[in-house]
Amino acid sequence: MIKNLTKTILQLTKTTTNDISNAHNKTIYSKPPVALPVLEIIKRLPNMFPLTVSESIRHYNAYQKDKWKAETILIETFIKKTSRLDYKVIKNNDLNFNELCVVNNQKVNSVERKKHIILIHGYAAAYGLFINNINIISDKLINKLNENVVLHCLDLPGFGYSNRTKDFPFDLKKHTYKDIEGYFINKINGYLKNLKINRDDEINIIAHSCGGYFMTLFANKIIMNNIKKIIILSPAGLIRMKNLPKPPILFKILWENYNVSPFSLVRNSKVFGSLLTSGWSYKRLTSLNDKFQKDVFHQYIYSIFNQKGVGEYMLPFILKTGADPVAPLYERLTNNHVDSLIFKNKDIEWVWVYGDNDVFSSEGGDLMTKKMTASGIKSKVVIVKKSGHHMYLDNASEFNSLMIDELR
Repeated sequence: MIKNLTKTILQLTKTTTNDISNAHNKTIYSKPPVALPVLEIIKRLPNMFPLTVSESIRHYNAYQKDKWKAETILIETFIKKTSRLDYKVIKNNDLNFNELCVVNNQKVNSVERKKHIILIHGYAAAYGLFINNINIISDKLINKLNENVVLHCLDLPGFGYSNRTKDFPFDLKKHTYKDIEGYFINKINGYLKNLKINRDDEINIIAHSCGGYFMTLFANKIIMNNIKKIIILSPAGLIRMKNLPKPPILFKILWENYNVSPFSLVRNSKVFGSLLTSGWSYKRLTSLNDKFQKDVFHQYIYSIFNQKGVGEYMLPFILKTGADPVAPLYERLTNNHVDSLIFKNKDIEWVWVYGDNDVFSSEGGDLMTKKMTASGIKSKVVIVKKSGHHMYLDNASEFNSLMIDELR
């Protein structure tokens, strides 16, 4: 079924052989890359893709030659090593995390208290989507302020450039959202334990969308005295969605019964995969003026969308078609909030961040903040202007300033 659908799309994309004039310059607020129904994609095809077919073929050939190169080029393009700032990519094969670690090279062996910042992406994403934010934030905190920062930018298991040789270990007919939650919470806990952070060091968490979903649950199950602040960006699954359009029945069946990933379209499209990806990626790159940087960023996104599907298959366990939660976190955490660990740990500060045109309502953050402040916990909601679900891309300047203010 998915192959027939892909074939239909490819027949339409063959007509898109030239750049779509000014398509990527329009203000289009970001949604998750799965928020657009397949039938709407087909309907909007003629105006969606800024890439040419020849560029798409070039990207496909580059990926086939060396699919790992896109990550290396992305890092080298955006992050410059200096006398203070250094970085390295760490492949944690035991826990299956891929990590970009940015450090203050002059303070690696210092006894000065370290500030660990853990960055966790959302669904079907990777740390590389934050690369420009990582560049600006690390430059400010390390190069300019000379803080003893260790920035850990993660690809969760089965995402980004983490190992994708094994299949996703869960089945919709045999497992539930609790199995998925337990799996990722245990993985994150194992990663943090593996860091062996000193007792006096502090940890700050930044987690987006589904990453924010898992980190909220993590904070409700495991106490880590080092954690100072948790910044949740447009969390998925917090509250029930309102006024959702009715999804096409075919899309609903594929999502909830067969767990067919939308990214199968990219993988099955072969030489047209980069073209399809550009319909999402280039509209997220309005903050990048450099054409080379845009091309590097896009090829990286294409490379993570095009790899074997693994982690992406977790989505139907926690979200229904259209992003309504299977088991809303707010209800689960507050029904007996006196017994919820998240309300007992009063040492963690919470920041809930949304775009002003976000697909997820800031009402969730408001409700959590009301409950938290009533329990003596510091919590607030911040709205990033002129942005959607991916506010760190839509309005990178305002987002970066916010993160620097919260972290320094």
